[in-house]
Amino acid sequence: MCIHRFIGTIRGFPDSHTAFNVQSQTMEWTTRLEDNLFDDVETEHITISSEPLEEDDIGQDTPGITNRRFSQSSKAHNETRSFTIVDERFLAVCLEQPRAGKKQYRFNLAFLDPAPSRLSGVAWRWLYATLVLTGISIVAFGMSSAAETPLLEQRWLPVSVLLAVATIITFLVFIYRTTFTLTFHSLHGRAPLVEMAARNPGRSTVESFVLELQQRVEAARNKQWQGKAQFLRDELRAHYKLWEAGVLPDEIYEASKVRILGAHD
Repeated sequence: MCIHRFIGTIRGFPDSHTAFNVQSQTMEWTTRLEDNLFDDVETEHITISSEPLEEDDIGQDTPGITNRRFSQSSKAHNETRSFTIVDERFLAVCLEQPRAGKKQYRFNLAFLDPAPSRLSGVAWRWLYATLVLTGISIVAFGMSSAAETPLLEQRWLPVSVLLAVATIITFLVFIYRTTFTLTFHSLHGRAPLVEMAARNPGRSTVESFVLELQQRVEAARNKQWQGKAQFLRDELRAHYKLWEAGVLPDEIYEASKVRILGAHD
């Protein structure tokens, strides 16, 4: 009787902002949007399920038709990246790094911002070494030219030559280790989803793949679009699946969630 009374008490509660169903392992997030987003205060229900969703689920692992594959490898950083366009509207990403290991994930291109941000990673240590060696080389050559003894008999000459060679080597290493990166973010969440080198294996090859990727993004968005409200729900669900898979850190996921919910108008 106590058990029946307890169940009856639970059934008597009004609907809360968050519901959890143990049998289907479904979480329902409820976010109250303020008056500056809607004329009337409404409650937005976004259901995120641990069960497989529809075929456009961002985290699905089912195989599909490969449209194009693009790979990058870096000996300097000892890492490999591969990007595969699947079924014309998914992008499968595989990262292999010595410290982080192998990471694989897949998402719907409809939620990707087609305009990448360009970042440069300057190898500052090698740049400083090049500048220091350049200065020392100038001083050494200056002392050699100021000496009264013949040039070939000066003791500073071998030192100057070695310094010049070392300067050239450090400069080449600086260029080799300096990277230019393209980063693609999610459309409304602004979470970094794709990062690739801008000149590996070649600038024209990267630009060709980026151009096709941008075309696929537009086509996937047209197919996914069912109104802005539904699109934002799907995008939030996509971010949740990437966070659940360990692709998005907690702080990036939380910030993306706030941006997506704030995009309602």
